[in-house]
Amino acid sequence: MRCRPQGVTLRIALGLALACVLASCASDEKKPPPDPGVGAEMRPTAGSSIHGRVTFQPYDGGVAIAVSIWLGNPGSMRVVIHSTGVCTSPNGFSAGPPWIPPGASEPVVIRIFASDNQYGTTTVRLPNLKVDGPDGIRGKSVVVHQGTGSLDAQPDAPNNRLACGVIEANKPLRFE
Repeated sequence: MRCRPQGVTLRIALGLALACVLASCASDEKKPPPDPGVGAEMRPTAGSSIHGRVTFQPYDGGVAIAVSIWLGNPGSMRVVIHSTGVCTSPNGFSAGPPWIPPGASEPVVIRIFASDNQYGTTTVRLPNLKVDGPDGIRGKSVVVHQGTGSLDAQPDAPNNRLACGVIEANKPLRFE
């Protein structure tokens, strides 16, 4: 067995350490930020005081949805994606009918309950839902309906639509 002089071994060790440091610096190059997804800022319809946010984050195979709402009263609600990205009417009818995703037989309905503190939150994962593309949710709207009743619009009826928001790009978080 042949021994290396101490200086050569030290230089090899320092060289390897320097290579590791440089490799880790190279891997810390600016990476693109993660996709911030899309979301809807919920605004109250006439007679409601509800506010909140619904966010949609793509994941491999579907979309994760997070709902946070603040209410005027506790109780059960439904968060529903609607076909039109318009929330200008006082009763929420401008959002159009509930949207049925391609291949599904009924609309996406997320049930949420606001407790006595009048705050409700939930997260769900919906496989096969897309954010973008012809079958995506971007540009549609989200409506919060009170209770567990019908989603069908009925002329001259309040239809329990509490809030409406258009699904658009989320702004990425910036830490400065």
